[in-house]
Amino acid sequence: MRWVARSQEAVERVRHEVIELDGVWVSGVDPQSGRVVVTVRELTDALAQEITRRYGTENVAESVHGVQH
Repeated sequence: MRWVARSQEAVERVRHEVIELDGVWVSGVDPQSGRVVVTVRELTDALAQEITRRYGTENVAESVHGVQH
């Protein structure tokens, strides 16, 4: 999934979908970038690849224990 202009509806859909992935602890939206930020306890290669495959790097950012990647 890749989009240029992020509608609020699309962002909220991703925020709710991504929380269902195993390993995702919290999801929210960065108001400045409009990206979904997911917080994980451990960012495994498999989880990072799954998030990127589904949502792209332009739409979702990962945060590990409060450190954004």
